[in-house]
Amino acid sequence: MEMFRMDEAKLTSDQNKKVEALFNKFSKCISLSDNDVGKTSTLSHSIKLTRDTAIKQPICRINGELAEEVETQLQQLSDDGIIRPSNSPWSPCIVPIKKRCGGVEACHRLSSFEQSYC
Repeated sequence: MEMFRMDEAKLTSDQNKKVEALFNKFSKCISLSDNDVGKTSTLSHSIKLTRDTAIKQPICRINGELAEEVETQLQQLSDDGIIRPSNSPWSPCIVPIKKRCGGVEACHRLSSFEQSYC
């Protein structure tokens, strides 16, 4: 429960117990870590593009500790079956973003996709 930082919520003791009971009741529906994202085959999703031309962005250079952290995260995502290697012509840049907690999150820069397709 500490990952939900319930101590920061302004809840009464009774409200806190109710929230904890909900978390326990629906524990299979709640992600408990960054890598606990789950999978489903219940539905599928597709994005309709307005053009068929792929956009491949140039590689963004990442140096030092950031590069190591991004590599570690990508390996973990691959190990968890969340991402996989691809030879697709669609290739957004990976941009490391520092979190407030001090960690690093690997994000995609999608600005050129948005400009071309939105």
